Amino acid sequence: MIYQFPVPHDDELLGSVLARFISRQGIREDKVALELLFGSRNIVPSALLQGHLSQLANNVQHLWPIASNEMIEKHSILPIFKVFVEPDRYSSICSELSHDAKSHSMLKVGINASSLVFPTYFRFCPVCFNEDMKQFAYSYWRRQFQLPGVCVCLQHRCMLMDSLFELKPRRRHTFMEASTLTNMPIPFAAEVCQKPSLLELARNIEQLLHQSFSYVSPDQWSAFYDARLREVGLKSSKGVKHRQVESLFTQYWSLSFLRECGLGLCEGVTWLQTFFRKQRKHFSYLHHLLCLQALFSEWKLDDVFRIVSSIEVKTVKRAYTSSQADLRASEYRAIWKDLRKDYVFLKEIRATREGARVYSWLYRFDHDWLKSNLPAPLRNNVDVLQ
Repeated sequence: MIYQFPVPHDDELLGSVLARFISRQGIREDKVALELLFGSRNIVPSALLQGHLSQLANNVQHLWPIASNEMIEKHSILPIFKVFVEPDRYSSICSELSHDAKSHSMLKVGINASSLVFPTYFRFCPVCFNEDMKQFAYSYWRRQFQLPGVCVCLQHRCMLMDSLFELKPRRRHTFMEASTLTNMPIPFAAEVCQKPSLLELARNIEQLLHQSFSYVSPDQWSAFYDARLREVGLKSSKGVKHRQVESLFTQYWSLSFLRECGLGLCEGVTWLQTFFRKQRKHFSYLHHLLCLQALFSEWKLDDVFRIVSSIEVKTVKRAYTSSQADLRASEYRAIWKDLRKDYVFLKEIRATREGARVYSWLYRFDHDWLKSNLPAPLRNNVDVLQ
């Protein structure tokens, strides 16, 4: 039974709240703390997206009456991705974080596949830290400071510092309290941010983190950016003027900052070129904010999401026709049935030359039959606890 629990601060990471609890209780064994908080010693803490929230809520609700979804919205980084993830998928991620023994939230939200580089170490504002210690006699980790693209404390307009503590510590079951920063020298005079662009980016990220915008699909973003590029003369009937776009973009954002965020512009086809073509996948919040600031600085986020969410995109599925389709359908169906006898998974069939050929024909000219005669999908479930 837990008899005392700290009062969480606004925008404090959940892991920071739990670390303060463990410190106050004088618990030295990580697994003892996990069993007390979650009822299990096998939980792996996550600094950014903690799972098993329903168990935690049940154990602390008499002291901290909060639902697991509210923990996610107020004390994790997940809301920054909400507008760029399909509502059903977002709900599924929240459910996994709340109830499932396994959590693939980092994969489902796109963090694992993204090129974004998260900080190696917890970041903090030295002025915030000194004020915390003076007012509370402890400090805590702010969630916004741990997001790629945030280099500045908006309250004090100073540059953030790296702590000595890793976001993903080698000791997997460790909760790290921010107050342990007293073990490293903290300057009283912080470095003031000299770049308005970094301040504006931090403001936009803070707005995305706190304001509830409607979900926007890749097709809607494509239509929005197509119109904006034409308005400023960066797209014509011949297509996007990629060289001019990149020139304006790199004049606004330094190459070193882009590399630090994981969004450097390498040789060949860059992400920036792909971004301004027809978007076939979701890009992260940082891709969008960097492009909006550099190329369409007169647009405010409220106006952007008001316009882009109102765009109606009509998708027309391409229809394939062949005069021989009805005559040859039985032939291709027979070949497909033979392939299914030799291979268990669809991926295995399509990896063969014959399988790829037959699948392509059936997909185009006999789609309904193919859909009802597909083999089981290949599943790759990784047993990972978040």
